[in-house]
Amino acid sequence: MITPAGPLPVYTVVPFVAMLLAIAICPLWVPHWWESNRNKMIVAAALGLPILVLYMIRRPEALGAMAEEYVSFIILLAGLYVIAGGILLRGDLQATPLTNTPSHQYRLPGARGGAGVVHRHHRGLDAPDPPASPD
Repeated sequence: MITPAGPLPVYTVVPFVAMLLAIAICPLWVPHWWESNRNKMIVAAALGLPILVLYMIRRPEALGAMAEEYVSFIILLAGLYVIAGGILLRGDLQATPLTNTPSHQYRLPGARGGAGVVHRHHRGLDAPDPPASPD
């Protein structure tokens, strides 16, 4: 890979490639061993520690910035988890590819977007469109 600073040294790419290979091959090669989260953590630590040490030596300030971004991302995920936890969807539609296809949900004459789609599903696809609101 070529960057503005030049090509990446091979030793910086090897742990990433090894991690991808481990994720792809270990479940097939040693499935029982790979089932344990402890073993996955060992592989992740063994492949991640060299990069962590490299950053600690060459760019320790970058670790602080990455930690800050990571914490804010985890807070965002936690917020989304809490917000989405109260969502309950109910309906009488059968879940099929046809009902999930956008071309089936939107009829060109008078289609008005998301709210109209939900309303149409409850009225049936052949029902006439409701009167347009004066805007």
